[in-house]
Amino acid sequence: MHYNFDQVHRRDNTLSLKWNPNFYSGEFHGRTDLLPLWVADMDYAVSDGILKRFQKVLDGKIFGYAGFDAEYFEAVAHWNKKRHGVEIRRETVLFTPGIVPALDYAVRTFVKEGEAVIIQRPVYYPFAKAIENNGRKLVNSPLLERPGGDYGMNYADFEQKIVENQVKLFILCNPHNPVGQVWKREELEKIAAICLEHKVIMLSDEIHYDLMFYGAKFTSVLTLPDEIKNNSIVCNAVSKTFNLAGLQVSNTIIHNPELRARFRQTLERSHVALPNAFAVEGVKGCYYESDDWYEQMIKYIEGNITFAADYISARIKPLSMRRHQGTYLGWIDARGLELGNEQLADLCEARAKVAFDYGYWFGPEGEGFLRINLACTRATLEQALKKLERAVQSRQKGALLKLTFRR
Repeated sequence: MHYNFDQVHRRDNTLSLKWNPNFYSGEFHGRTDLLPLWVADMDYAVSDGILKRFQKVLDGKIFGYAGFDAEYFEAVAHWNKKRHGVEIRRETVLFTPGIVPALDYAVRTFVKEGEAVIIQRPVYYPFAKAIENNGRKLVNSPLLERPGGDYGMNYADFEQKIVENQVKLFILCNPHNPVGQVWKREELEKIAAICLEHKVIMLSDEIHYDLMFYGAKFTSVLTLPDEIKNNSIVCNAVSKTFNLAGLQVSNTIIHNPELRARFRQTLERSHVALPNAFAVEGVKGCYYESDDWYEQMIKYIEGNITFAADYISARIKPLSMRRHQGTYLGWIDARGLELGNEQLADLCEARAKVAFDYGYWFGPEGEGFLRINLACTRATLEQALKKLERAVQSRQKGALLKLTFRR
């Protein structure tokens, strides 16, 4: 079946966190007139296979407590094996109501108050919140920015900080949000070996694992040697791939029985047990009945990445955005504007009237960057880039006039 990803779905008058001004204004200095390309959900209608599964639930007309059946776990195993070569046994899969809560549960389970957790900034900001909000010590080993705009890991710094801070848990982002890096097998094995040597549990957030572009191949921690899998926790979900973040359903996969038992105990203490009425059928619809939608979506977003990178390169100097390989989130380098955080926010909000995620939200290493959500229609993307282009040009003309006046 052919899906139309150019179709516009108005969501500003819905309960959309991304589009409704009543919700997003709090993040953007009270503004209610922005074109939203920030929070990571798509502007695309879901597949017919998902809707068919939802209709099955609706036809029942009762929305009481729901449970998990065998087909749910079979669907999870089917997709992961087919797409990523990952073998998943039913007993290793634990339900969590989203990956962000799973991070919080893991921190509370495996790290005592005052003990340390290491992350690699710039990185998805709930990582830091899960650590600091639970009274744990945040340790940062910044990513290394390489020529051309991609990123690498600083292994020496990572190991040194583990030793110095007696780190207990490492939270990895793969593919990396916001920089779009897809970690290679050898990179994962090297960082995992350091964790093994120093008895640091590795938690891999793989929520964007299906969003690969330009022929990139995703490597899950679950495909690494057994000693690494037994020291790891992996989180994945349908949320980003199939635009179902609102279902609040994710999988936390733990091969090590002892680690799994400890994590399950935390879930039980937190009364996390049952999914919402639509979650189980929704996941089945994703993994069994949405392949055509998925393949078309990947091609469309890859086109958006190319369009945005080329547009910025040709028309919005001195900004740049590389054609990243993972996630639908572009990482725009705006450091050439030489603006502080508030000045950059003013440019985007007051002049361009576009809502981006600001790079500094992901840590100081992200200052001067913008994260753009490319899972939108091409028309929306073009509109946003034109607005940004005009704002940059307007500012540059204003700066030139000031300089001329001073002379």
